[in-house]
Amino acid sequence: MHPPASTATTWRIALSRKRRTFTPRFKSDLVIEALKGEKELSVLAAENRIKPGLLRAWKSEFIEKAPVIFDAAREDTAREKLESERKKTASLEKMIGKLTMKVEFLKKKSSELLGPDYASQYGPCPFDE
Repeated sequence: MHPPASTATTWRIALSRKRRTFTPRFKSDLVIEALKGEKELSVLAAENRIKPGLLRAWKSEFIEKAPVIFDAAREDTAREKLESERKKTASLEKMIGKLTMKVEFLKKKSSELLGPDYASQYGPCPFDE
C-alpha cells in the first residue's frame, strides 16, 4: 500500500532538501540579539526559520567560548604556532631543493656512465616526471 499522495510529496520534499549552512556572522548576530533579551528565543528562531534548539546550542557555545576573547595568551600562542609553521616550511623547502639537486646529479651521471639511452636498456627512469 502506498501512502496518500500528500504524504509521498512531503517525503520527496524532505529527502531532496539541502542542508542549510549558516555563516559565523549570522550565528553571532542572532545569539547577540538573543542575549539582549528584547525578543524571546523562540520568536527569534521563528523569524529566522530555524529551530529554537539550534539557537540555544549556538547561544551555549557562544557563552562557553566567550572567555577566549579576553585571553592574552591566545595571541602569543597563535604567533608561536605561526612562527613554528614558517620554520617548518622553510626547512622542508630547503630539503626539497637538496633532493632536487641530487636527482638532477644522478640523472646526469647515469646518462654519462650508461649512455643517453640507458632507460631503454635498464627500464624506465624512476626520476622522470
